[in-house]
Amino acid sequence: MDKIIGGIASHPARVEFLERTIESIYDQFDVIHVYLNNYESIPDFLKRDKINPILSSEADGDLKALGKFYMAGKERGYYFSMDDDLLYPRDYTNRLMTLIDDNFKSIIAGVHATIYRRHPVDSYYTDRGRKIFYCYHTNNRTQSVHMLGTGTMAYHTDVMDFEWSMFSEQKNMLDPQMCKYVQSLSIPAITISRPNGWIKEMKGSQEKAIWKSVAKDDSVQTGIINSIPKLEHFKPNAINYKNLGDASIETGLVRWMVRNIDANSKIVELGSGSGSKELLKGFEVLSVEHNEKYLKSNKNSIHAPIVDGWYDVSKLKDLKKGVKAYLIDGPPARISDRRKLLDNINLFNKKAVFVMDDVNREDEMQMAKDIESVLGRKMTIHTGIKKNFATI
Repeated sequence: MDKIIGGIASHPARVEFLERTIESIYDQFDVIHVYLNNYESIPDFLKRDKINPILSSEADGDLKALGKFYMAGKERGYYFSMDDDLLYPRDYTNRLMTLIDDNFKSIIAGVHATIYRRHPVDSYYTDRGRKIFYCYHTNNRTQSVHMLGTGTMAYHTDVMDFEWSMFSEQKNMLDPQMCKYVQSLSIPAITISRPNGWIKEMKGSQEKAIWKSVAKDDSVQTGIINSIPKLEHFKPNAINYKNLGDASIETGLVRWMVRNIDANSKIVELGSGSGSKELLKGFEVLSVEHNEKYLKSNKNSIHAPIVDGWYDVSKLKDLKKGVKAYLIDGPPARISDRRKLLDNINLFNKKAVFVMDDVNREDEMQMAKDIESVLGRKMTIHTGIKKNFATI
C-alpha cells in the first residue's frame, strides 16, 4: 500500500500545542515531516522513528505555514497537510483515505471547508455569500466545496503535482492559493461528514493566530479568490455502491484494488456485470464474459462462450501484456468449473495480482488455494462488507 505521509509546520510559541498534535496523529502515519520555523533545536518529543524534523535554519528558512508542504511532491502516497493547533481523531487518516479511494484517488479530501454562493466576492472573510464548514463542528453530509482548509486536507500525490515553492510569495493563509490551484486543475474538493468535535481545537492556541491579523486586511486573499476565472463544483468520479455487492463484486474488493493497484492500470476480469462500470472509472478493464448481454458496460471485452466447462480458450487473447491484476469472478459456477483456470494458467501473467471474489464459498476458497500453490505466493483473506475475497 502507498505511504501515508504527514506534513506540519510550527514555530516556537506553539511547541506545547505541537506536542499534543503529534500525540494525536503519530500512530496513523508512516512518516510525519515537521517543519520547525525558527526553532533553535529539535524538541525531544520529535526524536521518534516516524518523525522527520526539519530545522528552518538548515533548510529554506522561515516558511511559516507553507512549511507543512515542504516535503510535498517528494514521496508517492497519501499526503496529509495539518496544523499544530488541532487534535485529530484516531480514525482521521482512515476516513479521509477511504473518501479518496471511493473516488479513485481523483479528489482532494478535507474537513474545514468553504462554499462561496457568489463570485467574485466583496471580502474573503466577511462576504455574506460565504458558507464555512468549521472542522470542529458537525457536518451531516459529505459534499463538494470550493475551498478546503489546508490544516485538514489530504490527497493522493497522483492527483496533483504540488511543491511548496509554487506558493513561495505568500507563505501564510494558504487556503485561497490552494483553492486557486485545485480549481485550475479541475479537481473536485470534498468535505467529509463528521460529528461535532471530531477534530478539536486546543484551548489557548488561537491567541496569536495568523488569521486574526489578516482579518483586518484581507485584500490579498480576496484578490486571490477573485482572480479565479470561475469558481466551480467539479463532479467526483465516485464509486456507486448500488452497483456492488450481492451478485456483483464485493465493495471492499473494489476499495482494496483502488488502494493497492495504480490508477489506470490494465485489469482483466473474468465475469462482467454492473461492477465493471465501477472499475472502469479508475482502471483500464478488459472483460471476459460468456454472456453477451453483460458486456454492454464495457466496449473493451471478449465474448467467450462456455466450452467444455470453461471459457472458449480460442477466444482468449491479450490476457498477459501489461496486466497488473486479474479479478476472478467468473464464469458462473452453476454452468462451469472455475478451477479449469488452473489448466490454462499459462494464459495469464503470473507476476500480476490475482483477486478472488466469493472465497467465503468452499469451491472458490479451494480454487484460491490452488492458485496460491501454483503461483508460489501467500494468499491474504479479506473480510468484505457482504462477503469475503482473497488476494494472491
